[in-house]
Amino acid sequence: MSSWIQDELGRAQFNDKRLNNRFIKIATDLADKPSDSIHSASIDWAASKAAYRFFDNPEVESQKILKPHFEATRLRCANYKRIIIAQDTTYIDYTKHSKTKNLGKSFKSHGYDITGVCQHVGLALSERGLPLGLTYNRLWNRKETHQSQHERTSLDIQLKESYRWIECMRKSKERLENQDIVVVSDREGDIYEAFEEAYDLDIDVVIRSQHVRNLEGDLKIVELLSTSRVRGRHKVVVPGSGNRKKQTLALDLRFEKIELKARPSDQVSHQNRHRNDLELYVVDASDVKAGVNWRILTTLVVESQEDAKVVLDIYSKRWNVELYFKSLKTGCRVEDCRLGEAGKLIKYIALMSVVAWRVFWINFVGRESPDSCCECVFVQSEWKTAWLMLNRKKIKEGKISKRNMPNSPPPLMEVIHWIAGLGGFLRRKGDGNPGLITFWRGWNKLQNGLEIYELLA
Repeated sequence: MSSWIQDELGRAQFNDKRLNNRFIKIATDLADKPSDSIHSASIDWAASKAAYRFFDNPEVESQKILKPHFEATRLRCANYKRIIIAQDTTYIDYTKHSKTKNLGKSFKSHGYDITGVCQHVGLALSERGLPLGLTYNRLWNRKETHQSQHERTSLDIQLKESYRWIECMRKSKERLENQDIVVVSDREGDIYEAFEEAYDLDIDVVIRSQHVRNLEGDLKIVELLSTSRVRGRHKVVVPGSGNRKKQTLALDLRFEKIELKARPSDQVSHQNRHRNDLELYVVDASDVKAGVNWRILTTLVVESQEDAKVVLDIYSKRWNVELYFKSLKTGCRVEDCRLGEAGKLIKYIALMSVVAWRVFWINFVGRESPDSCCECVFVQSEWKTAWLMLNRKKIKEGKISKRNMPNSPPPLMEVIHWIAGLGGFLRRKGDGNPGLITFWRGWNKLQNGLEIYELLA
């Protein structure tokens, strides 16, 4: 898999040719063994020390690491008419790393106090959900603040942590300047400035509503929708993630055109004094049996049941960013890294963010183009090693011969199934396609066999 590193990250510049070359070597080692520690992924102790020095070098910055990936993402996106940017925040937990310095203030995540690194990404997707790369990746530590709630509320949006939702929109538009962009956010991204920014940037947004928002005459959105008739039904498959099981929802659809009040009840405040009323559409989708209700605000025009379904399909792509975070944490195991200092960890996570995207992409590209040649993703030694490892028991028992190996590159999805088979995928007719973590397990086993295959080839 590491053969892609030069194409993806080879243009990185750290103001030193030797540092540039070292970066590619380190990135190659970590891409080959993404679940391993830096020490385990390195060929020897000298390579390990070189990696540690690299992440400690002040010339190395996370945005310099990511810059060539952003450019590669732009080139991939140019092949698609519409790009969906799924943005979300995750928290990388280093609470148990008590000796790690400069991790900053602890914060709550899912009800627990944790200490670690905050990460907010914008993941570019095709309309079918193919992950094309990152357009935004911010990593930071939370700082202690002694401001009151009123003081924090009175700050300009640029000074708030929530500005990341706006900045992601701006950077995505800057990097995909000529693309038709739709930015998708969950409830935390429901801030008034996000809708204003969408109009200013000439992009669209699909944002799940969190706040009780007022319309004309103090009528609330929820009150308006309670009087609206059901316009149709739509089935949506919600993928499993963590403790959430995969489920298929049959959603009742309601939708209305609304004017969002800039100053509810005509009350002027520091926050709203420069705001204007905004014309939006609201789509309400609910499944009473499943206890699910999504209220989505969007700048996209919704005048029919089909328009509402398009909005829901776009919103459903947001779950891909959750799967991406799963690839980063569970697959790359970035929370196990012990570089000992927050600044070094941020640089390491920036690099592994690209590696995690690549493995995530392999799974999806196989589904989108299952019959394409596998060598558009894998080199010959990788697919041949996967076949040998998967069939090693039958070869030892004499049931098949090495000569049964395909002479020409097989279809991409077939090789993905071989690799996932090494990770426990049973490859039965009714099993569908393998999951991300199963593929990760298989990929890690493949790397051990690959080293031997390449030595003997």
